[in-house]
Order: sequence, then structure tokens, then C-alpha cells
Amino acid sequence: MTRSADFVAMGKRIALGLDRRGRALVGLPPRSGGASIAEAFARIMAGGEGGDARHYGATLDALVRAAEDAPGPRRNREIYDAIKPEFDAAFYFSRYPDIAHHKFDPVAHYIRAGAAEGRDPSPVFSTRAYSERYAEVEKRGINPFYHYVTEGRAKGYHGFPMPDFEALSDMLGARPAETRDALVATHDDLRHRLEHGELGRMAAKAAEIDPLVAQSWTQALRVRVPPFNNPLSVGRIAFLHALQEKAGLRRARAVVVTDRFGTHQARRMDRHLAEALAARMGGEEIVVISTQPGGRVPKGKLPEGVRHIDFGAMIPDYPEHAGRFPDWASQRVLLEFVRSLQPRMIFNADSRSFDELLVSHGRALAASSAIVTCLVPAGRTYLGRETGAALTNFYRHMEFVSWVCSDCRHLTRSLLDRFRIPDAWREQVIFLPSWPDPALARAADDRQEPAGRPRVLWAGPVTTPRQVNVALAVARAMPQADFRLFATDAPEAPEPPGPLPENVAWAGSVDDLSARDLAAATALLHTGPREDVPPHLIDAAAAAVPIAARTGASDSVLLADGFYWAAEGTGDAVAPAADDFANALAALVADRDEARARARKLRDSVLAARNPDAFHVALQPILEKEGC
Repeated sequence: MTRSADFVAMGKRIALGLDRRGRALVGLPPRSGGASIAEAFARIMAGGEGGDARHYGATLDALVRAAEDAPGPRRNREIYDAIKPEFDAAFYFSRYPDIAHHKFDPVAHYIRAGAAEGRDPSPVFSTRAYSERYAEVEKRGINPFYHYVTEGRAKGYHGFPMPDFEALSDMLGARPAETRDALVATHDDLRHRLEHGELGRMAAKAAEIDPLVAQSWTQALRVRVPPFNNPLSVGRIAFLHALQEKAGLRRARAVVVTDRFGTHQARRMDRHLAEALAARMGGEEIVVISTQPGGRVPKGKLPEGVRHIDFGAMIPDYPEHAGRFPDWASQRVLLEFVRSLQPRMIFNADSRSFDELLVSHGRALAASSAIVTCLVPAGRTYLGRETGAALTNFYRHMEFVSWVCSDCRHLTRSLLDRFRIPDAWREQVIFLPSWPDPALARAADDRQEPAGRPRVLWAGPVTTPRQVNVALAVARAMPQADFRLFATDAPEAPEPPGPLPENVAWAGSVDDLSARDLAAATALLHTGPREDVPPHLIDAAAAAVPIAARTGASDSVLLADGFYWAAEGTGDAVAPAADDFANALAALVADRDEARARARKLRDSVLAARNPDAFHVALQPILEKEGC
């Protein structure tokens, strides 16, 4: 034997252990299942026997007839005789063309190799799903379909490949075995009509005119019975029902959709909307939906009666799709769930998932509900360019969104002026002043001047280095002070932005910024854009923490001249900006009495302009016009 022949022989030995795809890849036929039905097939095709062909065509009909007449192997006779009456040969041939090509007895092939390869004997039985669902099958090493026919069916088992089969059966008010029997009966009836009845005759006639129709027989042999169309369809229905049960199977007059409830990233607009809407309509009429996992609501953060749905945490695992529910399917379920609540108004409080949903389904949703989009200020890239949903999605949504609101005064002005909003839209852009936690203002009265080294807080984005680099440069310029840094753009345990100076401590997410941190702070360093007024800045003002910030802040009420320490002449380069901020902080620390006086003035100014009453008054025109 030559060396090349040795390699060929070795390759064939290896191929004996391959699955059906591997064998096809190296040009080998599927593992034989016993005697061939080729002779019987040839005889039938030659017209030697058989009656009228089934409607799906003479070739497949001849294969099925030959398989029906096959005597079967001597080995595994008990298994062969048990499963053959329920084995769908037409399906097996059409689903696995290699078996049809080599004209194997399909039942014998399934027993010897097909089951091990994960092939299915029928469109209503999944070999893999059955083996995974019932551990005793694999434990005993028994043929899955044989187990089902001889034992499993009597126990109420089923072989459908839907993980949520039982859940959907329960929704239909039936036991899984009852649903199984009804589905199998419906499937068999439809198949009989396609193979022998008028329905199949019409399809066969159409195939004579258009050959493409004939190609659909492969799918026709896998009849799908709604709502059990496929695993994903069943999963979507079960997921939707679980959401509806979580909502108490009741409707809602208003829905608030957010990423994670009550976080700084959502700028608290979700919580303030829930409180204002509950005060007007009653808590039982409001549903808050968190579209990202981790949207748990601490006790007392929502008004009594308001229903909270942690949609992101309820998204099911799905083995059919790499262990996760597809994003498009989740969005579709979110759409269907919101519509099922039949709300008069839908408030999108900066949910990215809902933003994406609106791009494709916004018009359909707007046909039955008024949509209010709540925008947060745009962030900036490391090159200083604006980015964010307010910039990218506003024009996509403006034709079907009823109202636009923001808790940033600059953003509402920018939408009206810089974005050239039509005059007819100007009254539909609303400024809603979010308010700080009242407990911070009460604590400010008892605030004691921190002893020891000055303590400076900073919060900002760390995924783009522009602002954090300024803060680190300021810390290096002020070794006499201690700095604590918080991230506003990475809620899941963000990492520190590289090596830190000795006087800098990384504190994690801004959501962890507490009243205790504010009470112990000498100052808050705000290096963000002049137009941005983030929640932590409002909190610091309410807690009477002295603030050092850029000059010319847009919210004249929040950072009015004389109420904060201004970093004059701030430019774009890191070093000059750091010097400006360091000078402002040094002046603040040097005059503690003046710093406290300015901080109290700022606190009084902020609380007068940003409070629940002001928010409710600003929201009232929207609710009145929409009949809420």
C-alpha cells in the first residue's frame, strides 16, 4: 500500500466516527442503516406495483412505498417494529436528502445512526429535545423515539422542540399531554389532506404550472400548527404572558419605559414621571418598565400601586439561539406587551431598547398611544463631538412622537433653535425640572465642615477620556487635597481609568454616590460641558456642597453667577483646563466661609426652581391635551 493510500484509509477510519455533516464533508455517504430499498424503489418507479401516487410527487411517493414495504433488519427488531408505524418516512427523506439519495431504509437508518446524529423521525418529535428534557433516556441509553412510543407517551411526555411547551399549554388551559395529542391529531389531518385530499391536489396542479411550487413540498411535510409554529414563537408568547401576569393582567393609562429605574443614567426622569402620573391618575394606572437587567426598585422609590416590570431580567435564556433570546424577538415582545396594556400615553425615559423599537414600530404604536420621548443631554466623544440618543434619534422620531421633554433647559432650547424645529412643534417641546432628594436639603442644615485634608468629589464619563483626564490633571496639580472619582457612564462595576495619583480614590458608579459622600465633601468638581446639568450636580447643590465648574453654565437657575466658583478661561486642551479648575478649587478651599455662603444661596435657588410642584406644573399641559 502506498503512503497516499495509507492516508486515505486512515481518513476513512476517522470518518466512521463523524456525524452526518462531517461524513458529507469528506465525500462519504451516511452510515448505512441496513438493507437498501433501491430495488423496491426502482420497481415501483417502473410501474411494477403501487396505486395512485401521493400528491407530493412520484419520486418521493415511490421512496415512501419502498420504505413501507421494507422488511427491516434482523438486529433491533423489537425497536424497528415498535416505531415503524409512527415513523414519518416522507418527512425523513425530504428533511435528509442524503438518505433519499442513497435509498436507505429510513427506520433502520434512524435506529442505527440517525438518533445518535440528532435526526428527527417526525416533524412532531425532536430527538435532541426529548433526550435533553427527559434524563432517563440518555441515562438508560435507549432510543429516544422508541422510549416515547413504548413508555413516554403513556407518562405524558412529548417530543416537541419548544422549551416553553408546558407554559403555553398551561396558558391554553390544558395539560401538556392533551396539547400534544391535539397537535398531533391536527398535524396528521393536515398531512392527510395534503397527501391525498383536495388541498394537496390543488398544490400539485399549481406545481405543474410553476415548478417553484413543487419545491415547497419540503416545508409542507413539516406542517406548523399555530401557535406552536416554532420554538421561538412559543417562547415569545410565553414571555409575553409572563409579563402580562407580572402586570396583574390589567391595563394601564400611562407607561414609563426606562433602561434601569431610578439611576443617575436615567436622570431620575422615570421616578419623577411615575410620581407625577400617580398623583394625577392613581398609582394603579401606572406601569414602569425597565428594559435592562438590574432595574430593581428599592422599597419606597415608587408610589403605592405603581406596577414595576423588570423586563430586562425576565428575558428568557434560549438554547436554540446561543443561550439567549434574540434582541429582535425581545423588542417585538416589548412592543406587544406595551400595546397589550392599551395606555393612553407612553413615556420613553431614555431607554435605548425602546428607542430602537420606535425606529421600526413607532408609527404603529403612535396610532393608539401618545408617545412622549424624554431626552437627556448628548455626551461627547474624545474628539469633543456631540453624541447620544438626543442627537441620533430625534429626527427619526419627530414625525410620530407627540411630545418631547427634557430636564435640561439647554437641550430644550437647542432643540428649538439649533435643531431648527418647525414653529408648529415649539409648544410640544417641554422643560421638566427634575428635583433633588429632599433628604439632601434637610441634611445640609446639619452639615459640618469636614476636618483634615480637603475632600473633592468628581463624577463624569470614563469611556471617553476627555473629562476624566482633566479631573486627574487637577488632582495632580493639588496634592494637598483628596479626590474621589465616580463614573456616570458605566453602571456595571466600572474600572478605574488607568493608574491613579496617590491622592485619588476610585469610587465606582455615580449611582453609589451617597448623602454621606456629599456630607463629607469640601467641594464638587464639575468638568462637564457648560450646558450639562447632571443629577449629581443637582444633588450637590441641594446638599449645599460648594461647586467649582466651568463659566457660562446654561442653566442660569442652577449655576447662577456668584453662586459657584468659576474656572475662568477654560479651553479644550487638558493642561490649561486643569490649571483653571485647580485655581478655582484653590480659591474655594482658601475661603471656606465664602464657599459655605455661596453653597447655601445655590441650595435655596435650586430648591425654589426644582421641586415636585414645578415638575407637575410643567407636565400638566401634556396630560390635559392627551385627556389624562
